[in-house]
Amino acid sequence: MTKNIIDSLKKNVNIKFFYKLPCSYWDEGFEYIIVGDSLESDPNIVIYSIEEWLQLMESGSLLPYICGTLPKKYKLKEYLNIYKKPDVLALRKYINKLTNVHSIFRESVWGKQLIQEGKINRIDPYKEMEFDHKKAMQEFSIAVDPIYKKYIYDHVV
Repeated sequence: MTKNIIDSLKKNVNIKFFYKLPCSYWDEGFEYIIVGDSLESDPNIVIYSIEEWLQLMESGSLLPYICGTLPKKYKLKEYLNIYKKPDVLALRKYINKLTNVHSIFRESVWGKQLIQEGKINRIDPYKEMEFDHKKAMQEFSIAVDPIYKKYIYDHVV
């Protein structure tokens, strides 16, 4: 994405949030997250409406949390810094509903990091491990399983 396109997107009043996520999957090295109305079209640009972004937060996705906690140089435009504290059980449910393999991979790798390290230190999941969404999901499931079992035990027994 050229500097001119980035500048025009920053100035667009219909775009409320604009993030640049490090992502070694793309040749450019970044994936752009746009929240609002945009006509940009590129494989490494993901566009969400405000309603979809809030649904991601509520459903347990880590993407809004990651974007909200990015260093300033990756926040190209941010109307308001909002994010919800991660809930790994909600994330587990969210991942099980996903169909996009890249979303499954990304959320699974981030979720595993969150469980093991208490925070997400490495934003680029493609540097973390080779792209294999099934393996990533399996490793996340193994990591979240004790938390899920404890939740069931505490709330059922």
